[in-house]
Amino acid sequence: YARDWFLNKTNIVKNKLPWVFSYGQMAESQKIACEALLNLSEISDDWQDTFEN
Repeated sequence: YARDWFLNKTNIVKNKLPWVFSYGQMAESQKIACEALLNLSEISDDWQDTFEN
């Protein structure tokens, strides 16, 4: 259950990121935070592959 919740949250983040990046007017710290979220969502993809295989 925890894994499904986590993947659901990261998918929500992923869906919002392109919209966030399109602004391009964020402060540098916000950009860094978004990059960190992107890295987290990539990690979750790896986790998902591990669980499914």
